[in-house]
Amino acid sequence: MRIWKNKTLRKILAENNNSAFIAINQLRETIGKPGIYRVMPGGKGQYFFSSIILEVSRKEWITEGAEKKKVGFVMNCFTAKNKLAQPFQQTEIPFNFSTGQVDYTSVLFNLACDIGLINKVKTSYFYGERRLAVGKDASIEVLKVDEVLQKELKKKINIG
Repeated sequence: MRIWKNKTLRKILAENNNSAFIAINQLRETIGKPGIYRVMPGGKGQYFFSSIILEVSRKEWITEGAEKKKVGFVMNCFTAKNKLAQPFQQTEIPFNFSTGQVDYTSVLFNLACDIGLINKVKTSYFYGERRLAVGKDASIEVLKVDEVLQKELKKKINIG
C-alpha cells in the first residue's frame, strides 16, 4: 500500500495535536507558464497543511576587513503564509559563520534604527545626543561592547 504525502501530513496532525512538523523544501519554477511561477515539489497539500510558510533566501554577504573576508550573510525572510499572525511580512536576519548563530546585536541595532531610537546623520549613527560611530558596522561593534546600552535599547524596544 502506498501512502501519499498529503495523507501523511493529515495523519501527523490528527494523531498528535501538540506536535510541530518542520519541512525544509525548495521552490521550483514550472516550465510553460507565463512569468515566474514557483511551486513546492510534492503538490499543493503542503501549502494547505502548513500554518506558516517562510521563504528564505540569501541577500548579501557580510564582509570583514580590507581583504573583504566573508564572515556571514544576510538572510531575507518572507512570510508567504501565516495562520498565526499577519502574513506577507519581510525581514532581514544577519547570520554569522564564526558563531553559527544569528547576530542578535545587528538585529537589535536594525530594530532600534527602524523604530527611531538610533538616528543616522550623514554617515554617523546617534543614540539621542550620543554619537556611536561612523558607519553601520562600527556602530554595531560599539553596541556589542557596551552592554549598558544594549540593555537600555532592549528595554525601550520591549525585548526580554
